[in-house]
Amino acid sequence: MQVRYPIDPAHMRPGEGRLFTKYLSQQSLHIDVWDGDSLLLIGSCIVELKVQLLPSINLSYVQESWGN
Repeated sequence: MQVRYPIDPAHMRPGEGRLFTKYLSQQSLHIDVWDGDSLLLIGSCIVELKVQLLPSINLSYVQESWGN
């Protein structure tokens, strides 16, 4: 499963792009993966969002993928 969240600077208020960049540079995404049947924690990870600020990363959308 894949979900996309469009990020369009044309729909941002003045200064909001700068705040978004600052947010990405300072925050992390915490991910926990649980087994749905046993309700046991499979694992956890932390992803620093500042990686999204690298020039090679396309910021036109944020994408999430689940499952096979």
